[in-house]
Amino acid sequence: MTSEDNRPQDPGPTVDPPSEERTESDIPGLGTAAGDTVGPYRIIRTLGEGGFGVVHLAEQTEPVRRMVALKVIKPGMDTRSVIARFEAERQALAMMDNPGIARVFEAGATPEGRPYFAMEYVKGEPITRYCDRHTLDTTARLRLFAKVCDAVQHAHQKGIIHRDLKPGNILVTIDARDEPQPKVIDFGIAKATARSLTEKTLFTEQGQLIGTPEYMSPEQAEMSAVDIDTRSDVYSLGVVLYELLSGQLPFDPSTLRGAGFAEIQRIIREEAPPKPSTRLTAGTGAESTRIAELRRTRLGELQATLKRELEWIPLKALRKDRRDRYGSAEALGDDIVRYLAGEPLIAGPESTAYRLRKTLKRHRGPVIAGALVALALCLGTVVATIFAVDAARNARLAEERAAEVALQASRAETTRDFLVSMLEGVDPAVAQGQDDRLLRGLLEQAAEGLEVRFVELPRVEAELRLIIGNTYWSLGDFATARGHIERARTLYTRELGPTDPLAVTAANRMVVLLYSQGELEAAAELAGGLLADSREALGPRHPDTLVALNNHAFLVDQLGRVEEAGALYREAVETSLAVHGPDDGGTLVATNNLASFLYKQGRLEEAASSFAEIHDIRTRTLGAKHPDTLLSLANLALVTLEAGDRETGVRLSRRSLELQTEVLGPEHPLTLNSMQNLAVCLSDEDEHAESDRLFDRVIELRTRVLGEAHPDTLASIGSHVNRLVRRDRMAPAIDLQDSLVKRLRGSGGEDDERLGEALRMLESMRERSDASR
Repeated sequence: MTSEDNRPQDPGPTVDPPSEERTESDIPGLGTAAGDTVGPYRIIRTLGEGGFGVVHLAEQTEPVRRMVALKVIKPGMDTRSVIARFEAERQALAMMDNPGIARVFEAGATPEGRPYFAMEYVKGEPITRYCDRHTLDTTARLRLFAKVCDAVQHAHQKGIIHRDLKPGNILVTIDARDEPQPKVIDFGIAKATARSLTEKTLFTEQGQLIGTPEYMSPEQAEMSAVDIDTRSDVYSLGVVLYELLSGQLPFDPSTLRGAGFAEIQRIIREEAPPKPSTRLTAGTGAESTRIAELRRTRLGELQATLKRELEWIPLKALRKDRRDRYGSAEALGDDIVRYLAGEPLIAGPESTAYRLRKTLKRHRGPVIAGALVALALCLGTVVATIFAVDAARNARLAEERAAEVALQASRAETTRDFLVSMLEGVDPAVAQGQDDRLLRGLLEQAAEGLEVRFVELPRVEAELRLIIGNTYWSLGDFATARGHIERARTLYTRELGPTDPLAVTAANRMVVLLYSQGELEAAAELAGGLLADSREALGPRHPDTLVALNNHAFLVDQLGRVEEAGALYREAVETSLAVHGPDDGGTLVATNNLASFLYKQGRLEEAASSFAEIHDIRTRTLGAKHPDTLLSLANLALVTLEAGDRETGVRLSRRSLELQTEVLGPEHPLTLNSMQNLAVCLSDEDEHAESDRLFDRVIELRTRVLGEAHPDTLASIGSHVNRLVRRDRMAPAIDLQDSLVKRLRGSGGEDDERLGEALRMLESMRERSDASR
């Protein structure tokens, strides 16, 4: 790529396509095709198919314009029992008004007499997949799950039991405030409690297994439609929570699915589920480690968190006898809130010692004063009990020593957790436009004295260093970021070995920094070594191997090894799709980089399609102002321009620059990429005054932020020179080219190949200028 070309933005190497919806051709015999109308709705495409109904994405234009999910009974399925079930689902949804439950807008029938209803279109993903893809920590998962409990409680208050709660029926979407909002869907087998949902024949048959075995309560497994109440949904919620926390289901799905009905019933009714902390390690070591990493922690720390008291909550919800479960979804949600607030749990053992520990933690000063008074009153009983104390002294002393060790670890963990939560709010992906000076001040305070505070906890220091370094990188301060990430890499390598996932993560961040600072050869060498080591030690499908693969592909591309880069890009995308799915952040990065590669190869239609899909997914899952979404917007703008839609391309380019300036700041490298691209666009549109102003600004900022001889700085100068020459403005073009020569001479010396090319161009420009006089 020559210096005069603008280019798609990509994040470069990274540490870190649309959801797969079925098309009309995938589902034969529906009787309703894309473009057909059903009542006031025009069908766009088919979203999915259930046992008796089909759900279409449809557009309503009157009296309001909106997208809806249109559920229609399939041809040939309109029996009395199915119609009754369908009508019950519609009425169940119509009764409810809660942000966590999809709303019903209207009901009717097709010309053939098949019932339908239109409901809110929920464009989301299962709660477990959403949490894993965003690597939500335990606290964030609990907060999200509490919203699910609220929605289910609302349904219960309306007299509706869902009976099939599972991750696939709890989708997470992004609401109007750019916050994740779970939505409970598919009330197709819901049961009414206080009233009849339909005047038609009851649709639940005796002896029919209703629900999904992995999430089914013991009483539901009995297959009795009569003996089901809201505590059955509480059980299912307990399974979902168990899975969110531990990454595993209480009972092995393959075992459960492979058994006959009688054995499924026996397992669900009789076998006690293992504790989540125990189930966590049921798989391979690599699988358990990955589960912990998806929760932003290490395996031992996740087990410790669950063992303390957290796992009491799902275990109480999973009691065989429903009288021993939480009495309602609200009670389950309330216990989660209590856990997050550090208050005693309903699920906790009903012991004085437990509640005393929780009270002491929350009100340390007053409780200690009260304890001293109690001690004074008890002194008179010491002699009478001295021999009993003597017999248990060793056990007590050992317990006290263990308690002291636990206290020290708890203090370190609390400090770490506080700093982590503070630093996560500093990253532009979270802060989104807050005062840059305030953010940097917080980083400086967090970094001060880390090596002293955590001298005996080097892994904690390494974790914080990596977060601080990543945040400085996000802010565009590469030099400061480098010191922290180098320190993190050194600590992880020393403590855990060079092939440990955390050490590899830190090394991958070093690849990012080397590239960001213009050290392309060094970055490529490190990335290639990491890829070889990861493939050998971790295997080709491990997340760290995929990161190394994507990084190496990108850097090989930058070095001009086109054929090798293309093969690596495709391998990165195909493997990430197979391992993580299309909406995963790593998959999107790999897809973005492949699209950039296709763009440079002139394959504009393929590149445009990929950029548009990536932007849609990131807008839906990350929000419109997330830095990754803004990067996708900039790429979409550029490829739109190149494809010939100049008006739309310029509009998108301006919007991209505006949002990146707001969220990332005017000096961030990605903002400067957008500024450069817009300058080129405007020059091509003959809007030269604004184009020249933007070129001058981006050269000034890149010089200050990246350095005089950084490749991006030199590219901006070269691009402006070329456009000035095209306009026959030779004097300013010669001045700029002369500055380019001086920068190259100062950084690389006389042996720099780029210097020779720049000198030849400068001489040619001078000759042209002289000839025109």
